[in-house]
Amino acid sequence: SYPFLPTVTDGVLLPKSPEEILAEKSFNNIPYMVGINKQEFGWIIPM
Repeated sequence: SYPFLPTVTDGVLLPKSPEEILAEKSFNNIPYMVGINKQEFGWIIPM
């Protein structure tokens, strides 16, 4: 888990930590789109 983006491993939505899921490759490979807007992470990423 990353300190600025914590995760909750609840056994339902995330059965294991993200690191374990990625290491085991037990996830669905789906296309997705990633983006940000000027209200998100404004203290980190200058826009």
